Amino acid sequence: MEDNSSLTPRVAAFFLLLAIGLMVLFIGSVMADQAQCVYFLLSLISGFLSVFFYRRSPKPPPSQRFSGLRKMRERRKQRLEEKRKKQQQKKK
Repeated sequence: MEDNSSLTPRVAAFFLLLAIGLMVLFIGSVMADQAQCVYFLLSLISGFLSVFFYRRSPKPPPSQRFSGLRKMRERRKQRLEEKRKKQQQKKK
């Protein structure tokens, strides 16, 4: 069985899609000159619930996708710093 930490972002995504759908219905009702404010209010409530659930969900772990590039950049930075230190020592 899944833990709640992976369920929370899915619930938030559901409420976000619901909010978008209700907003589309509201805009459609306004364009048809039969404005239904209930769609707008439900859209706002769904949007707030979505934000609430997204904020409660734990942050995902950092991606290891570009770890090789990060390591290369750090090594280059270290080499440049060592070079600068050697140059400063030579000037003294």
